[in-house]
Amino acid sequence: MNKIKIYNLLVLFSLLLLAACKDGWEEHIEVTNTANQQNLFERINSDPNLSQFAAYLKTTKYDAILASSKTYTAWVPDNAAIEAFNVSHPDYLKNEVNLRYFVGYHIVNTSYTLRTEGADTLRLRTLSTKYINSIGSTFEETTVSKANNFASNGVYHVISGTAAPKDNIWNTLRAYETTAQYLAMQSLDTSVIANGDTLINRHVQWRSLVNSMSTESAQFTYFVLDDASFNQEAAKIAPYYATDYPVGGRRPDSTTQFLTRLNMLRDVLVPGLYTPDRLPDTLISVAGVKVPINKTAITSSKRASNGIIYFVRSLPYRLKDRVPGFRIMGQSPSGFREIKSGNTYYRTKVDSLGRVIKDIQVYGHGIADYYIDYRRINTHVVKYKVYVQAVCGLLGDPQVNAYTQRYQFKNPLNGLYTAPVVTDAGLTAALFTQTLIPKNSNEVYLGEYTRSKYGTLELRLLSASNASTTTIINTLILSYLRFEPVLP
Repeated sequence: MNKIKIYNLLVLFSLLLLAACKDGWEEHIEVTNTANQQNLFERINSDPNLSQFAAYLKTTKYDAILASSKTYTAWVPDNAAIEAFNVSHPDYLKNEVNLRYFVGYHIVNTSYTLRTEGADTLRLRTLSTKYINSIGSTFEETTVSKANNFASNGVYHVISGTAAPKDNIWNTLRAYETTAQYLAMQSLDTSVIANGDTLINRHVQWRSLVNSMSTESAQFTYFVLDDASFNQEAAKIAPYYATDYPVGGRRPDSTTQFLTRLNMLRDVLVPGLYTPDRLPDTLISVAGVKVPINKTAITSSKRASNGIIYFVRSLPYRLKDRVPGFRIMGQSPSGFREIKSGNTYYRTKVDSLGRVIKDIQVYGHGIADYYIDYRRINTHVVKYKVYVQAVCGLLGDPQVNAYTQRYQFKNPLNGLYTAPVVTDAGLTAALFTQTLIPKNSNEVYLGEYTRSKYGTLELRLLSASNASTTTIINTLILSYLRFEPVLP
């Protein structure tokens, strides 16, 4: 009997407990559902701590947007944050255009919930057309104090600070128009008069740089050198961009001055945002040049809407990174004396050491003095040591005997393939001559070639010196030519 009483009491207690839990859960669901039934504007407007931003939403008509059926995310600065902003920017939000820009800067057109652990960087386009970064519990450089507040048409996050929308890198640099670097930027835009109108004629590479500094969707890191350092670096590289076009002449974009400044400005722009805490010791510019970073040379920094700008005393570039060596690949010709498709082979071979090599072979073409042309643009004015890899006699190769082929360089001063070279024996000549030894896969040193002006390098791979039409004697083979600059 006692056991039955105890059992009944336990059942009664369980029923009472279940009823209490049910009431509590229903109350929780009711509260949650009530919040979710409100749109974003209603939720923001109902929070006294967000009243100032709610008032700005009404003034700018963004209240109707956040009350619509579309989905949004808003980062809402609390009243204290807006008060602090108005103290530091006393007149900014008094301007109607600025105010609308400011409010739109805090809203994006989709729903984003935040997580603090393992959070990726969100690069989001705001209603003001600017982009913002959100990483975990941060909005730009501001901390999120209360995340993931849901509404019927999205979510909002409360932030404890705020800032005015920033200019992009290109527009930000205009405030430094007296610096040597900015004056160099201005000089790259050439003015022309057409039908009484002044038009800007912008070199394609410079236009690409300007577009990068202006775009809002991508991010970059930009360096501004002080005047002495900028002028010193420009003077260091100027000889390697020497041309015969006079300043102010018919081709202002082909002068030594223009090309020097263009390449200086290509090497201060780096893809990606590198904040001070993430700066490595070396970056790679948009031109592919290594940019060594000395953090002690950074005097200040400034955030832009599409990245960050560092002001530095110097960037200790290495000359070998700015005037690099290069290869001309045999399988990338620019032309032939005559198209001989049936005699031209683009090959992948395994050499005697087991290495895979790729080359071009023209065999049995039957034409005296047959040649293949090659071109490389933007070649520096410097002395190059020239090496070649050309392999014959490997398995399946019909060219089993040793033979000779030649290399000629076009003289940019007269357009003839007579540019002088210095052979491996130290003799000045009009071309390099190479004798190919079967199965020799090693690089062969040809000698030295010196560029007389900056621009396009044109060379010719020419068949044997006896101008023979005989197969086996007039074969052409090339894996690559390697050019190594001789630098101080």
